[in-house]
Amino acid sequence: MAFKNKMVRRITYIGLLLLSVGVVSCNKKIASISSATYIHITESEESKEIQKAIAPYRGDMQSKMRQVVGFADGPLEKGKPNAPLGNYLCDLMTSYARKNLGLNNIDASIFNNGGFRIPLPGDSIRVETIFELMPFENELVVVELPADSMNSLAVYLQRRGGEPISKDIELEFVGGKIERYLVGEEEIDRAKTYYILTSDYLSGGGDNMNFFRGMKVKSTGVKLRDAIIYAMTEEFKEGKKAFGKIDNRLIIKP
Repeated sequence: MAFKNKMVRRITYIGLLLLSVGVVSCNKKIASISSATYIHITESEESKEIQKAIAPYRGDMQSKMRQVVGFADGPLEKGKPNAPLGNYLCDLMTSYARKNLGLNNIDASIFNNGGFRIPLPGDSIRVETIFELMPFENELVVVELPADSMNSLAVYLQRRGGEPISKDIELEFVGGKIERYLVGEEEIDRAKTYYILTSDYLSGGGDNMNFFRGMKVKSTGVKLRDAIIYAMTEEFKEGKKAFGKIDNRLIIKP
């Protein structure tokens, strides 16, 4: 009896750790996607029983991880001051938040190159690819930034040589000085508060984004990885390809 109870507890525990792929409900909220966890079992008899119990789920897990969510004609690489991967993902997340989370007041988005771990392949893009791209459990959040902090954001981008920003921002530096700075095609308004989409990690000052520290943050309850998978899947269904290019959103000249 003791062995049986122990085995049941372990089967239950492993069942809770099995990979679950997010399901989008009719109200557009996304359930979390969690990674699989593997447990080494020493007792051979118990191990056989557990393997037998989880066997029906293994194929389903692999099938979901191999599901195609997008396609790109060519690789989307990282780079600075702006590059195809960061440009594509920032624009994708900004559009997703406005359309699916009702956040129409978002002015722009900023993420970091370090948060995107791999380039996207010039081929079919699968769920497992997005797990490699974004292995972290970061959440999408919106930060309220006053105009002076928007200037600090600009200085940060110049000092870093660039980080991923959405096309809503047009920023040009010449000789270390700002020559052009537009948000939503308009000059920075000193009396305005701006709403910036980012991750919870960066909103807390991660990657030295100290201009976010102490600011009001609104949680969306949606993981960045889940949002990418959902948004790419929807575009793929519409026949759209994953596409990004180097453009004029951020220019840094000597």
